[in-house]
Formats: sequence, structure tokens, C-alpha cells
Amino acid sequence: MAGDFQGALALLRRSVRLDPGLVQAHQALGETYLGLMRGPTAEEQFHLALEIQPEKYLAWLGLGDALRIQPRLDEPGGARHGFVQRQVRVVRRRGDAADLHRQRPGA
Repeated sequence: MAGDFQGALALLRRSVRLDPGLVQAHQALGETYLGLMRGPTAEEQFHLALEIQPEKYLAWLGLGDALRIQPRLDEPGGARHGFVQRQVRVVRRRGDAADLHRQRPGA
């Protein structure tokens, strides 16, 4: 049945478990996740396919599609936004540590 992404997922996951080096299974799993609009998971499968066979051009195309459907880098939920948020937390922690150091007697 066309569009049975959930059924395809079960079969493809089993294929990957049985043979993790099967590039076609990772490729098809990535395409299936794309059909479900699950960009980050699709991206992961395309990366796995490319680790096995770097010249697999369909995996490169799929990777591009997976990245395209994800939030833009600077939008909430995007990669750069998440990176910036983590850096802000680190800087705040460092600032708190510096404040504590300045408050110590003899510092």
C-alpha cells in the first residue's frame, strides 16, 4: 500500500538490525522518515548511509531534503539557536562562578 510509512518503518528497522552495513536500508529508512516529516531522524539515517558508502548520491540528496525540512538554523529549534542557547547557559554559569570568586575574602 503506497504511503504506509509506519509499516515500512518496522520492516526497515528490522533490516538495519539484521545488517547494519546495508546502505540501502539506511537510505530507505531516511526516505521513510522524510515521508513522515521527521527531518532529524531522516538526517541521521542518511549520515549512516554515507558513512558506509560516501559516494551514494541519493543519500546526499536525501540529506539535503532532511536538512531543508528542519527549522532554519537561527529559528527556535534550529541548530544554531540551540547552540547559542547552550553557550548562553555556559557563560551564565561562568559568570556565577566569577562572582563567587570575587566575593571570597582575599580574592
